[in-house]
Amino acid sequence: MLIVLYLSLQKASDKQCLKEFQKFELTYKKSYLTIPQRELALFNFCKNLNLVLEHNSDGNYKLALNENSDLARQRPSGYIEVPIELDYEPTTPQTLNRLSATYPHSSPYTDPGQSDTVLNTFNRLNASDIMTQCAPRANMTNSFTLSGAMRTAITFPPAVLPLRVDLRKLGTVPRAQDQGSCGSCYAHASRNVFTSLVSRDLTYYLQQPGLTRWNLSTADLVFSVQYMLNRTFGANQYCSGGNYQYVATDLANYRINSMEMETDYPYTSMFESDSKVYTSAPAVPDAKIPANERINPIYYFGFNTIKYNCPKSFFRLTQNPTTKTFDAQDEELIKSVLARGIAIAGSMHTEGGTEAENSKFNVYSSGIFSGSCSKGTGSNHQITYVGYGTYQGKPVWVIQNSWGTSWGIQGTFMIERGKNAMCTEATIDISLNRYFGFDADQDVPFEQSDAYKTLKGSKADVGKNYIDLNENRIVYAVNGLDNEDGTWIQAKVHTSLIIVVVVMALAGLVILYFLSVWLCCPPQNLVKPTIYVKFSEQQAKGFDWSKADENEKLK
Repeated sequence: MLIVLYLSLQKASDKQCLKEFQKFELTYKKSYLTIPQRELALFNFCKNLNLVLEHNSDGNYKLALNENSDLARQRPSGYIEVPIELDYEPTTPQTLNRLSATYPHSSPYTDPGQSDTVLNTFNRLNASDIMTQCAPRANMTNSFTLSGAMRTAITFPPAVLPLRVDLRKLGTVPRAQDQGSCGSCYAHASRNVFTSLVSRDLTYYLQQPGLTRWNLSTADLVFSVQYMLNRTFGANQYCSGGNYQYVATDLANYRINSMEMETDYPYTSMFESDSKVYTSAPAVPDAKIPANERINPIYYFGFNTIKYNCPKSFFRLTQNPTTKTFDAQDEELIKSVLARGIAIAGSMHTEGGTEAENSKFNVYSSGIFSGSCSKGTGSNHQITYVGYGTYQGKPVWVIQNSWGTSWGIQGTFMIERGKNAMCTEATIDISLNRYFGFDADQDVPFEQSDAYKTLKGSKADVGKNYIDLNENRIVYAVNGLDNEDGTWIQAKVHTSLIIVVVVMALAGLVILYFLSVWLCCPPQNLVKPTIYVKFSEQQAKGFDWSKADENEKLK
C-alpha cells in the first residue's frame, strides 16, 4: 500500500498539472495565439512534468521544468559539421610570434616589426592587407593538429595545473543566453570563446592609447551575438545553422571587422526560423567601436601555406576512434587551456542518446548528465567547455549551453570525463588569446595571474570589476564543482528531502502517542466500570432478577 501511495505521488493529476501550467504561464509570460496551441503546450508541459517527477524519485542527476517545457522537444540547435583542411603545424611560439620572419608571405603582407615585444603590433600584420587577401574567402577554414613544442608551450605541467577550474566563477564567460528558435548556437559559443579571449587580455587592451569606447563595466563587457551572426553570413547560414570554425576564420580574416558590444547590437533573432533557407545575407551592421579601438582577440598560429596565405585561427582535437573520447594528453591540453581562462568551442548531439535520455536532457537541472552517444561522431549543436574538476568525487567537464539560464545549472551542465555523454567528447576547436606568450604572466593559471587580480578588483572597488562573476548562483560543493580538496556538502544537496523525512517522522511520533493513549488509557466516559454490590442472602432472594439486563445478572 505504501509503495502504491509513493508511486502515485510521482505523477501529477490533470488538476495538478493544469495548476502548475498556469503558474508556468505567469512565470514565463507565455501566451498562445489559438486554443489548440495552448492545448498542445499543456500536453507537452504535463508530459515533461511527469518525466521530471518520475526521474527525480530515483535519478543520479536532477530534472526541472524550464521556460521551454511547453515544447515537444528542445529549441533548435544549429551546428553544421564541416571537414577541416589540415595544414602544417607551427614549430614554437617564440618563432611563431615573428610572423613574417618565420613564414615568408606574398607581396600584400608587410613586416609587423618587433611583433614579439611591441604591444600594438604583437602577433599581427596590417589588417587592410589581410582583408584584401583573405576576407572574400568565406568558405575556407584554417585549422591544424597540434604537437611538439607548441603543444608543450600551451600545456601546464601537472604540478602547475589546478585541480579545478570554473570560468563561470572566474568571470571570463558571459551568462548563458537563450538562442530561441534561431539555429544560432554556433554564434553563442563563439561569443563565449571570444569574450574569454578578451577577458584574458583585457589589461593589454586597456593599455592602448586614445581609448574612448573602453570605459567598461561588468555590464557592457558582453559582446554581441547578433553582430557576429550578421557579419559571418556565407558559409554560416544565419539562423539555419553554422559553426565556430567559420566564425573564428572570419574574425581572423576581418570579415567580422570587430567584436561589438551587446548594448549596441542586442540579440534580435530569437524568434527567427531555423528551417528557413536564407538566400541572401541579412543587413550587415556597421561597427560602432572606433576604427582604432576595434577588437580582434584571435591568436594567429601562422598562415595557411596552401591557399591564400590567410591566418590560421584555431586548432582541432578529435576523439580516439577506439575509446570514443579524448586521449590523456589531449585532456591535459584541454584542461590547460581552460586554466588559462579560455573557453573552448565544442559540439554535441542533442538527440545522440536514447529517446528517454534526449527527453531528459531537455529538462536537465543539476548533477552529472549520463546520456549515451548512439550517433557516432555526428553533432548537431555547438556548445562551450567552461570548466573541469570533480562533482561528488567524479571527474567532470562543465559545459555551457545556449538555452538560457532557466535550463540546467544557470544554463550549464556537467558530464563525466571520458564517457562521451550525448557525443560531447567528439571534436573541439581551440583558439588562444592574441597576447599569448607576450609575457611571463601567462606561464601561470589565469586565477593566479596579476591580470586576474587587476580585473577582479576588490569588493569595495566595483569600478575595477570588469568581469562577470556568478558567485551567488554557482556555489562550490553544492550545485558547483567540489572543493579543491575534493570534498562536497552532500547534505545540502538533499535538504528538501531531509526536511520532508523529519516532518513525517515527527508526525508519526505524534500519531503513535495518541494511539497509545487511546488504546492503553481510554477516556473515562467511554469505559463502563464493573460495579460489585454486596447482598445478604435474604436480600438476594427478594430481588426480582427478571427485570435485570441479561449481561448484568449475577451468577
